[in-house]
Amino acid sequence: MLSTVRARILFFAVLSLIAVTGLAVLSWMIILKAEDASENLMRNNLQDTWVLMDLEQDHRRLQDLAFKIKAQLLLWDEIETEFDYLDTALRDHWKRVQGAERLRNWAVDRQGEFDRVLALMGDMDKGIEEKSYYRVGQVVDFQLFPSLEPMLEAINQQQAASRDDVAAGADDLRAFLSGQRVVLLGGSLAFLVVVVAMTLWLRHSVILRLQ
Repeated sequence: MLSTVRARILFFAVLSLIAVTGLAVLSWMIILKAEDASENLMRNNLQDTWVLMDLEQDHRRLQDLAFKIKAQLLLWDEIETEFDYLDTALRDHWKRVQGAERLRNWAVDRQGEFDRVLALMGDMDKGIEEKSYYRVGQVVDFQLFPSLEPMLEAINQQQAASRDDVAAGADDLRAFLSGQRVVLLGGSLAFLVVVVAMTLWLRHSVILRLQ
C-alpha cells in the first residue's frame, strides 16, 4: 500500500514538473521571438527611417543656406562654416544610405539626383570662394529647385515606404504577442485543470483510502 501511494505521489510530481517545464519553455520561446522581432524592427526599419531623416535634414539645411546667401543674411565666415559642414554631412549620410541593406538599391536608382545636388554645391562653392552674393544668387535662381526637389521628393517617398514597413512590422509583432498570450493562457489553464484533476485523483485513490 505504501509503495503504491509513493508511486502515485511521484507520478503527480513528475507530471507537474513536466507541465511547469513546458510553460517555461514556451515562455522562453516567446521572449526570444519577441526580442528578434524587436531587434529587426529597430535595426532595419527604424534605422532606415533615421538615415533618411538625416539625409533630408541636410538637403533642407542646404536649401535654407542658399536662400540666406541670396538674401545676404549671413556673413561669409558663417556661410563657409555651414557650407563645409553640409558638404561633409551630405556625403557621409549618403554613404550610410548606400551601406544600408534595405536602401542600397534605392541609392543606386537615385545616384543621378544626388550627383545633381553635389553639382549644385560645387557651383555654389565657386561663388562662396569669390565671396560673391551675386554669383551664388545666380546659382540659387537657376539650379536650386531643379537640383534639390527631385531628391527631396525621392526621400519623402522612401520615408513613406519605410514608415509603412515600420507599421507593418509593429503590427506583426503585436499580432504575434497577442496570439502567444492566448497560447500561454491556454497552457496555464490546462496546467491548472491537470493539477486539480490529479489532486482529486490523489484524494480519491490515496487520502480517502488512508483515512
